[in-house]
Amino acid sequence: DSPGRWLFPDFLSPSECDAEIASAQAHGFVRADADFPPSYRNNRRLVLDDPSRTEALYARLLTRLPADALVRDAHGRRWRPTGVNPRLRYCRYEPGEAFHLHQDGVRHERDGRRSLLTFMIYLDDPDRFDGGATRFFAHGPEGDASGDHPVLLSLRPPRGSLIVFDHGLWHDGAEVLAGVKHVLRSDLLSDAGFAAGLAEMAPHVAHRPREVFAGLEGVLPQL
Repeated sequence: DSPGRWLFPDFLSPSECDAEIASAQAHGFVRADADFPPSYRNNRRLVLDDPSRTEALYARLLTRLPADALVRDAHGRRWRPTGVNPRLRYCRYEPGEAFHLHQDGVRHERDGRRSLLTFMIYLDDPDRFDGGATRFFAHGPEGDASGDHPVLLSLRPPRGSLIVFDHGLWHDGAEVLAGVKHVLRSDLLSDAGFAAGLAEMAPHVAHRPREVFAGLEGVLPQL
């Protein structure tokens, strides 16, 4: 696919999605607004460290990526993907709940690895809930010169889909109007890999979001 955005349909099977939801429910969700202002996010979530699960997810991702894939950061440095952050964040959205405009934070490991890309799996089919789209924006909270917030792309992908995107992209999880939405989120970890001539997997795109999403609707018209 073209650089800066990847959506992998059927990354998890329907039964695997149901198992992820059931496991998260068994552990128990807590309200995110205990740690964040409700004006920022008011959904429920579960934070769980599970290295064996993320190793399995990364092994599956490797079957979809070029063997020589690299990530390029904002300074042009190349990083080699090495795994999925073992800290999983399960998010549950009920009616009236949302995660407002934000950028995702970078995870730094003690061994020098860091995250550049968000790794997020949709666990429910979109016919199970109304609203709740993942929306990507051209600008941050201040908006454009007119104060508007034009949406570049709005996604409600099928259950089991994985989306991988640059941490620097402004996005939100729109308010769920009816039903319940679950997602599983982590990060793709990379370490420094400066070998020239290898495929560039994900140029840093925070400064050119329109280019990133140009033509995606044509590639994935069902979304």
